[in-house]
Amino acid sequence: MPSAIPPLGGARHSAGVPTRVYCGGREPLFVAAAAFSAGIVAGSVVWRAPHVWLLSFLLAAAGVVALHRRAPTLAFPLTMLALIPLGAFYLQVWDASQVTPPNLEAFATGEGTVTVTAHVTREGIVRDSPFGEKQESVDVEA
Repeated sequence: MPSAIPPLGGARHSAGVPTRVYCGGREPLFVAAAAFSAGIVAGSVVWRAPHVWLLSFLLAAAGVVALHRRAPTLAFPLTMLALIPLGAFYLQVWDASQVTPPNLEAFATGEGTVTVTAHVTREGIVRDSPFGEKQESVDVEA
């Protein structure tokens, strides 16, 4: 007399056949790119310090490593979830690495001095200006 009860529906489980794991269907890279871009959008809407985004990514990545052998069906969604803080981290770090332009206000008000060295490449035509004086345009190479 068999001691094991057969599964419902007459399906038999073979020990040699591994179960299929969901890995994003036919376009796993599209799903990964969508998760990463969702992280970029989240990083632009919700500001957190970059180390918070990095810590949450590392925590989710550690969960992926822990679940990879035990529950591979949960590892793929957690991987996609890990890409969201990675996208936000990318946005925060990229914004922080941008160099701010120098303050040019002194030159706009006339307080600063500027030395420009240029060579005339073509002389222009002398013509009457709208204010009754003569005006000449020249091309220079700086």
